Amino acid sequence: NIRDQLQRGDYAGARGALAALEAPEAQHRLAVLMLNGQGGAVDARQARDLLDRAAQAGHGPAALLLARIYMTGRSTTLPC
Repeated sequence: NIRDQLQRGDYAGARGALAALEAPEAQHRLAVLMLNGQGGAVDARQARDLLDRAAQAGHGPAALLLARIYMTGRSTTLPC
């Protein structure tokens, strides 16, 4: 399960599992991993795209993080 992978620090496994899901929460979590470079390379562009999709679907935390990125010009993150 993804929660166990995150707790164990298996970020690469969590990234793979989250990428297979379309749910806004999964997109948000995957974006945070991508912004932090956890489980793979930092990919701010893809993370912003995921956050945008999640925000468009009504996911508040994704909208907040996306707003922070646009306001500051930096990919600041929140814990996954």
